Amino acid sequence: MTVRDVMVIHESIGPAYMPPRRLAAEFARDHETVIIGASAAVWRNPAMLPVKARLSEESDVRELRPLGLPRRYIGAVTAGLEARIWAHELRAMTHGRILSVWFDRPDQYPRVHRAGEAVSVYYAHCDYKLDILGRRMPATYENEKRMIERVDVVFAATDVLAETLAAERKDVYILPCGYDAGLFNGEALAARNGSPKTGRPRIGFCGYISGRIDFEALYWLAERRREWDLYLVGGMSPGMNTQLAQQGRRPDLWERLIALPNVTYAGEVALESVPALVATFDVALVPYVRNDFTMTSSPIKAYEYLALGRPV
Repeated sequence: MTVRDVMVIHESIGPAYMPPRRLAAEFARDHETVIIGASAAVWRNPAMLPVKARLSEESDVRELRPLGLPRRYIGAVTAGLEARIWAHELRAMTHGRILSVWFDRPDQYPRVHRAGEAVSVYYAHCDYKLDILGRRMPATYENEKRMIERVDVVFAATDVLAETLAAERKDVYILPCGYDAGLFNGEALAARNGSPKTGRPRIGFCGYISGRIDFEALYWLAERRREWDLYLVGGMSPGMNTQLAQQGRRPDLWERLIALPNVTYAGEVALESVPALVATFDVALVPYVRNDFTMTSSPIKAYEYLALGRPV
């Protein structure tokens, strides 16, 4: 009998480099795997109502976009209805043979054991009880308590995060974030391309650009070291100026930074192109602001940098 591992991913987390997606790729080696992606707003696009319109089977990992309903009208009722529909569709897709369901966001707690899985797992890869400034969010805190109470196993990406979760549950296991060792292979890249020369020292960052970045420090560095090149790669969070203003920071920080003559913003690139770019860095950065939120995180980029032999 074939068993299927199912991972659930919150709609705001979908890039291939994120921890749930990496786990799904590993599971696919031994089990049929379904990953739950961004919800489909069927009230805006009725064509997404059939399962076949929301199911992608282009790789070893099948991806289902669950039905999404407008929460602003009926709140928790909508979430409960979505959970029932989601469970029904999963059971139909897998013929009820579900080995495990992995959850990675506290607000997914209504779905725990809904699909009849043998094991429910909560994998916390950052502290969702805090916002990006490290401030506590009471609603999310209550959701995470419910999640931890309902699942069978709890994993945390870092020891610091495990300690914060231990207040609610003692048996929390550490499962560090993983990276693609085949793609981020420094020896193979060097053998293929040699050692790239950039001419000027290049300081680089590859990752999602959002309010967690210490733009003040990057600006200070680039302004005082004009003989160094600062190279930034990655997708940018929408509404960056608004984010910064809400954090009490200068809203034009990002524009001021990339306006400097020795700063290059390359935008978002395909994951397969990242190793060759990182190989051109003399030093690779993880330039996060230091607060309670970032101190619980486990940036995958750090592992990728190190695997490519870059100082971090």
